[in-house]
Amino acid sequence: MVPLLMGLSILALSLITIQFGPYMELFMQTLSNAVLGLGGFGTFVYGVIHRLLVPSGLHHVFNNFFWFQLGAYEKPSGEMVFGDLPRYFAGDPKAGIYMAGLYPIMMFALPAIAMAIIHEAREDLKPKIRATFLTAALASFLTGVTEPIEFAFLFVAPYLFIVHAILSGLSMWIAYALDIHHGFSYSAGAIDYLINFHLSHNGWMLIPIGLGYFLVYYFLFRWAIRRFRIPTPGREEGSQLEEWAGDIPYRSPLILQALGGKNNIKKLEACITRLRLTLENDRLMDIAALKHLGAAGVIRLGGGNVQVVFGTYSELIREEIKKVLVKDVHPVLFSAPMQGRMIPLEEVPDPIFAGRLVGNGVAFMPEKGELVAPVSGKIMILYPSLHAVGIQTEEGLEVLLHIGIDTSQLQGKWFTALVKEGDQVEAGQLLIRFNLQKVKKNCKSLATPMIITNVDKVKSWSFAPFKTVKKGQASVMSVVLKDATGGGNTFG
Repeated sequence: MVPLLMGLSILALSLITIQFGPYMELFMQTLSNAVLGLGGFGTFVYGVIHRLLVPSGLHHVFNNFFWFQLGAYEKPSGEMVFGDLPRYFAGDPKAGIYMAGLYPIMMFALPAIAMAIIHEAREDLKPKIRATFLTAALASFLTGVTEPIEFAFLFVAPYLFIVHAILSGLSMWIAYALDIHHGFSYSAGAIDYLINFHLSHNGWMLIPIGLGYFLVYYFLFRWAIRRFRIPTPGREEGSQLEEWAGDIPYRSPLILQALGGKNNIKKLEACITRLRLTLENDRLMDIAALKHLGAAGVIRLGGGNVQVVFGTYSELIREEIKKVLVKDVHPVLFSAPMQGRMIPLEEVPDPIFAGRLVGNGVAFMPEKGELVAPVSGKIMILYPSLHAVGIQTEEGLEVLLHIGIDTSQLQGKWFTALVKEGDQVEAGQLLIRFNLQKVKKNCKSLATPMIITNVDKVKSWSFAPFKTVKKGQASVMSVVLKDATGGGNTFG
């Protein structure tokens, strides 16, 4: 049926095209003449729009008109070629105006941003930042691949990206005003610059323009990063680069769940700096959790198509997620039981919890006096002093939430329970309110462990970054269960 229907459809489409083709050809010719008639201003507009479309990937669609349809040139053989790129390689002396101005940006401006980010990074993180961004700068200089650098500041300082787009447009206009014609077959990097230099006109002038752009971008970005305290990589507390090192296999299952789970993934690819996904329902994504897990930004393109920017780790994340997808694994997800800062269990100032003698998990330093259920389940125990509560999940996991250290001596003072033993609770449901300041003043520490006491049921653990979380924030911890069931109730 597929070949038959396709054949009939193409036949019908061909008949329609034959009728409307001449009108479309006339329209494209008129549009081309109008755009070419704009001169330098047209190249400026092209440069700005091209740069603004890069984050969504739609610049490839935009470029198709300028590079492969705009303008016509008749070769000595009589063959007609169309578009700035084919005309350039066919020897058209008027071609190359929609490519030349990109060389100063990709060979000089973007590497300058990378250098600014390196020099503004914290001293303790500079070695990692230097290794990452020198590689990105070299890639941009040689091949014209700019996304690793652009995504480093796009989502934390979008206004700076707009400035970058305007400067890119100016580069196109300057190249046009100086009658520079240069082209490329892949992108505006040094490799294409050298290989295609013999076809260029005034191509040498792109080098001094590029050096000028390098200085402008370097000092502009260093000033902006420092003046507006932009959290570019290596500057923010708990830098993503610092957190992600060696942690991708453990965090990838959490990323998968934040994307809506295994059943929500229709297609998964990676492109240098971002995951490219097609989801069954993009509304199932937890964008806050994705950002908590290291995403610089999330771009919705419609129709379930989504891009999640993880920088140069994207390919590794894709590989780890694919490993999870091919396995019959259904992890149990835990949300944050309170607003505050998530900390490793070993930082809890109590040897029983820190030594994992009661169980394994994480802990939280609360900023508000509210404790919510991290998972759905049944309240198995509510301690008389109201400082701790135990939940049993549908899978049989026994989760203990213990507010503060040495809080049992308070005998329930300043605590109010909103549930009782035997109640069924949903994830995010309020369990206990407490007076944060009073409890803090009268206990050893507010550190609140969230632990699984029957660890014999758990096969593997995954933890989100240890940083600030919101109450009920999804995917802060994930566990995969063993096939065999564990023992009886361990609360007590």
